[in-house]
Amino acid sequence: MSCYPHLDVSAGDAWNHTFLYADLDSYDVNGDPIAGDPIPLTGMSARLDVRDEDGDLITTASTDNGLLTITAAAGQIDLAMPASDTALLAPTRRRELIAALRIWDTADYDNSAKTIAIYTLVAVPSKVGGA
Repeated sequence: MSCYPHLDVSAGDAWNHTFLYADLDSYDVNGDPIAGDPIPLTGMSARLDVRDEDGDLITTASTDNGLLTITAAAGQIDLAMPASDTALLAPTRRRELIAALRIWDTADYDNSAKTIAIYTLVAVPSKVGGA
C-alpha cells in the first residue's frame, strides 16, 4: 500500500483530470491539507510521467505533446489523456503505478525543474466495449 494520494483511471478510456498548484494554508480536522491561494505558473512547462512497478516509463503527458495545458494565473494544469494512452496502463489486470508531476521554467529547465506531486495511479482495465 502506497503513502501517496490515489488517482483512479480506467485503462482504455479517456482520462481528464485537473491538478491545482497552490499554497497549503492549513490542515482540516483529519489532517488533510487545505489548498490556499494558487501559485501562478506563468512561463512554466509541465510533464506527468507514469511508471510501472519496476520504474519503467509507460506513458507521458506534457505541455510539449499537448496532453497537459496550463492556466497560469489559476495555478492549474489540465490533463486530457486519450484512450489510446490509458490503454497501456492496465491492459489485462488492475495495477498500482506511480505518476509524478513535474514543472519547470520553460526557459531554464536545468535550474528550475521540480516534482510538485507524486500519486499512486490505480489503473483497471476498461469495461467499455463489453470487456
